[in-house]
Amino acid sequence: MFFDGASNAFGHDIGIVLISPKERCFPFTVRLSFNCTNNMAEYEASVMGIAMALEYQIKDPKVYGDSALNQPRVDYTIVSFSYLMPVKTTKRELINHTPREENQMADALATLASMFEVS
Repeated sequence: MFFDGASNAFGHDIGIVLISPKERCFPFTVRLSFNCTNNMAEYEASVMGIAMALEYQIKDPKVYGDSALNQPRVDYTIVSFSYLMPVKTTKRELINHTPREENQMADALATLASMFEVS
């Protein structure tokens, strides 16, 4: 599964591409109904893509994005929420960074979706 998010003057959108074991592509775009930053759109794309993979009963999804969502942050200020630690670890192990050149379809879907007016 490849994902990307786009947030610009035209809108806030995400692109997701599910790829079957037989290399068949299933592209999806979603317009977000709230204002957000590009990073927030990337997070939304990753979460929605993972949810879609699970909905299609993909047991062990391979997740690829060209953002730095999988980079660990060192400035965590909330230390009392230990139940969040597995989520941090899982996210880091689940999302694989891929170069932008290899994420072109998801990137194009997110960008194109933001250029169309939804009525």
